[in-house]
Amino acid sequence: MKGQVFLTIIFLILVCLSAQAQEEQESKLFKHHQIGVLLGHTHMRAGEGEGSKSRLSLPSFSLAYNYYFNEKWSVGLHTDFVAEQFVAQSLGGGQSVERERPVAPAVMVGYKPGEHFTFLLGGGVDIDPEETLGLIRLDTEYGFELANEWEFVVALGYDIRIDAFDSFQLGVGVAKKF
Repeated sequence: MKGQVFLTIIFLILVCLSAQAQEEQESKLFKHHQIGVLLGHTHMRAGEGEGSKSRLSLPSFSLAYNYYFNEKWSVGLHTDFVAEQFVAQSLGGGQSVERERPVAPAVMVGYKPGEHFTFLLGGGVDIDPEETLGLIRLDTEYGFELANEWEFVVALGYDIRIDAFDSFQLGVGVAKKF
């Protein structure tokens, strides 16, 4: 199932990019669409061992699509992929939650108050072969504009998995407006 989700997302990205190549647009027109890829690490509580709390730091990457209504407001689909199997510590009852390479898509609403920062809030699901968890996501992104509508992005996010565990992500990547 994860392979199908990944292939579907890649297919949508390629379709959007090919549609952009077919259209002749002046550079002064507002670009409504943005696609981004970020590499990072997802951090979470792993449980307690011998009197100390341990944390996990797992490699992850994110694919993001945003539609900008105007310069300040956007809505998008942000999907996080954790590249490993892991056991996380539940916050409430202290129970362990085992996850196998979960995929976490979330619909996000973004607000960009100035030139660089974007604040995002949204919800979605965290999917693995055994169980699907509800998800609330908070993100902050800082973007550096590059040439030809490219942007270098540094992101910090926090995921709340309902009745399970929380995690935060640090990532860097690039995004392209079209």
